[in-house]
Amino acid sequence: MVFPRIPGVRDTRQLASDLMENHRTAVVPGAFFDAPDHIRIAFGADATTVSAGLTALGHVLDAMRPVLRRS
Repeated sequence: MVFPRIPGVRDTRQLASDLMENHRTAVVPGAFFDAPDHIRIAFGADATTVSAGLTALGHVLDAMRPVLRRS
């Protein structure tokens, strides 16, 4: 399990929701742990599933990059 901070994001609940709705990838918003700018990522699946989830997370973060630069 890892608990990275997402730079430029004050509350990761929308990020987590977008990942689930658009990519069927689950992360836990940091707000559940009093760290709203973090996400919890667990690696409790097979390597193929974990790889696909990390790829989806990367795509979402890449898409957010222009917005984050403006904030």
